[in-house]
Amino acid sequence: MEESHPPQDSSSLGKIDTTAAAFEALMMNDFLYAITAVTDAMSAHKDDTILHEAACGFFYILTKVSSSVADLSAGIIPLYLPLSSVQIRCITKSIVNSMMNHSSSPILQIYGCRTLSNLCSYTYENSTKDVCVAVDQLGGVNFLLQSMQNNLNNIFLLAESCGSITSLCESAPWIKDSIFDSGGIDAVSNIVRFHVRNIVSDEDQLYFLENVCALLMVLSTNSNCVVAIKSSGIVDDLFSVVKSSDNADNYISEHLLLTVIELISKTGDENNELFTAALSFAIRMMEMPTSEDRLINIIVSIHLIVSSMDCCIDAILSRKVRDQVLNAMCHMPSSAAVQEASCYIISFLRTKMDDDVIPTLRTSDEIVAIRNAMRVHQTHSSLQAAACLAIRNFCAARGNIEDKVVTVLFESINDVVKASVTHPKSPIVQENACGAFWALSTVSDHMALSVASSGAIECIIEAMNEFPGLLSLQDDACSTLVVLVAEEENFEAIGTERGFDAIINCLGQYASNMAISERVCSIVAALSTTNLFEVKLAIIEHEIAVNRIIECMYRYPQNSHIQMAGSEIISLISVDEYIMSDIAGLGGIDRLSTAMQQHLDNSLVQEKACEALKMLIPGVENDILMGNDVGKWIIVSMRRHKENSKVQIQGISALLNLCSKSHSNKDAVARLSGISAIVDSMVNHLGCVLVQETGINAIQSLSDLGANQLTIAEGGAIQAIMNGMKMHQPTKSLQIEGLDTLMKLASMEVSRGLIVDCGGVDTIVEIMCVYKIDENIQQKAFATLTSITDNLQNREARIMSANHLNTVVDIMKRFPASEKLQLSACTFLQNCIDAPLNSDLIRGNAFLPVLVQSAATKFPSIEEQAQYLVSFF
Repeated sequence: MEESHPPQDSSSLGKIDTTAAAFEALMMNDFLYAITAVTDAMSAHKDDTILHEAACGFFYILTKVSSSVADLSAGIIPLYLPLSSVQIRCITKSIVNSMMNHSSSPILQIYGCRTLSNLCSYTYENSTKDVCVAVDQLGGVNFLLQSMQNNLNNIFLLAESCGSITSLCESAPWIKDSIFDSGGIDAVSNIVRFHVRNIVSDEDQLYFLENVCALLMVLSTNSNCVVAIKSSGIVDDLFSVVKSSDNADNYISEHLLLTVIELISKTGDENNELFTAALSFAIRMMEMPTSEDRLINIIVSIHLIVSSMDCCIDAILSRKVRDQVLNAMCHMPSSAAVQEASCYIISFLRTKMDDDVIPTLRTSDEIVAIRNAMRVHQTHSSLQAAACLAIRNFCAARGNIEDKVVTVLFESINDVVKASVTHPKSPIVQENACGAFWALSTVSDHMALSVASSGAIECIIEAMNEFPGLLSLQDDACSTLVVLVAEEENFEAIGTERGFDAIINCLGQYASNMAISERVCSIVAALSTTNLFEVKLAIIEHEIAVNRIIECMYRYPQNSHIQMAGSEIISLISVDEYIMSDIAGLGGIDRLSTAMQQHLDNSLVQEKACEALKMLIPGVENDILMGNDVGKWIIVSMRRHKENSKVQIQGISALLNLCSKSHSNKDAVARLSGISAIVDSMVNHLGCVLVQETGINAIQSLSDLGANQLTIAEGGAIQAIMNGMKMHQPTKSLQIEGLDTLMKLASMEVSRGLIVDCGGVDTIVEIMCVYKIDENIQQKAFATLTSITDNLQNREARIMSANHLNTVVDIMKRFPASEKLQLSACTFLQNCIDAPLNSDLIRGNAFLPVLVQSAATKFPSIEEQAQYLVSFF
């Protein structure tokens, strides 16, 4: 509204205007002299009201010329007179004293108020502070409040007084406390109430109400004043003016609606009926034919209400209202205010939807409107922020999204990316863009791929680095990366140096936030699984990544997700002894052991912790391992999760590495019943080749300690090994390890007998038949058979069948050039002929004498065995 002028009903007005014009001319020649001349005249003629009226008019014109602010947004520099602090204080004191001494002159009061307002906007040097201090010291604020109460019928003066007090409060926050202390809010409330009873729609009344609202808006930023405003009922009175007319074309209703509703949003509470009333009124106005300006005010008003309180939601959810909002967006694409407020309203609706209204609320037209608004107003940061938030809440709302809507959402991904790229320094845009990326990526796997390929990952990482202290941004960013890191093709984009900096710094900044810590650990764990050298190197070489992860495990021992992810990270980055030692030095072994104790029933934690221990054990000092009871907790884990093959595999592997470090460890594992735990695992998971192979390896390692061999033999290990070899004959590595283990165990008489009793000879011969062309397995098989039959006490047992003998003959024929194989075969035959039941079988084979004689001829090392056999034949 254009500036109003004092009423033209004073007989002295002409003289004042003439004098002011003269003063203005004087100012143009030498304004500094003019100021001095006027203030001197005011001091010399304190009782001359006409002179003081003219002087106040002069200062109003002078300060208006000097501070009538040219439009800074248009690039025009305001013309400020270079007044000193002394001159500013002099003018202020002269004005305030004049107003106090001539309180009966409304003209003087009006010009005085306007001059003070001008001086408050005069930003040259430190002038604003000088003005406020001078006014406060002279009791000017209290005078203005008292003057308002003394001039209840002069509504124009009341308006100017409110404007002056508003300017003072904006320039000096402590003025608000002065107003509160002096009961100023009650005074203003009484004045408003006096005029509200007979308000009419003319410019003076509206000007007064506008200035009252502006004053209350400024005061509402002070907590004490807000309480006073609430208790005074002044906002209710102002709203009664807004809704007083049934005619939607009422000028008061249109112009004051936005300001009054904003006051309601600032000073209301959950139970304030004003919210419902204001919202209903705004909706009623929206449904009537209206101008563009008014529609802008209405939509902005609805936004203010719905963003302040969860009130009257049924009215907002009505199809008609939402259609009006959408129509406003479509018909006023150039209005940033309409587009921004509408986006916020849509955003609000998505957070309040119940399942039964989702199909009618989530429409492709709304997303198209949001997308178009973003494209038309790309440089408007607050609109971009509102649009991104609307997309976020649109996608995050409960329920399925229709295919048509999904199609439009795909097209909006690039608009969110564009917003993020265009406004890199806007925290609200970056925050809401990250939120939109998260919500979009959760719609479907296909949508997540589109988000990742759009450049969103780079935007997220830059936002995290730019605004490390913005919690909500970091939270949404991490949530998005958790979704996107599920696809390996995104590892390279996320796992850059800047990416890890952002992620690890986020973990450090919000270490006390368990949700963020959990997400970061999940992201790093996923990235750790990569085979990309650059990504793996970025994790390993990051200065504080491992430290932060282990600190996180210390901070949240009860969080299974963090313990599981932390264990997986440790496992995957333990690539050399330096890293292993570093992890152990940071307390990694302690954390893994504690995780296993704290989450005994969580198989995933147990699996990942055992795997991490498996990787760390070779590079960690034995004292640290034993001090943390690593062996004990591995075995407890295996016992607790007998049916889980993954836990068994990792547990046995960890025990194998532990046993490989020293004989004392082998003894410790055996005393902890580790042998029986391994055997039980092999029995329970006969079909799992990895359990069988790692189990056989572990038993072989444990058998290096002679004291353990009896426990192994009597604990069912030999039968378990045989069963595993029979079940997994195609697995060559398992057969080799099985043969080596049986050969080692056969050094004890009790073990030899158990191997024979368990069908060990049959099992080995079967393997020889399966791997007929594999010289290595044949050598090991003969060596094992030789060990089994050596010094066998029960020589009467038939340890060889016709099939066995035929296999031996066939292998000797197949590998005539292998000295080791021929030697092992002859030694085995020599052991067998000592058993009477085998004698006839061996003598009856026509090929054996020839094969034995041929081997003896080629290899002198076989001569002793060959002579023995030939003499037997």
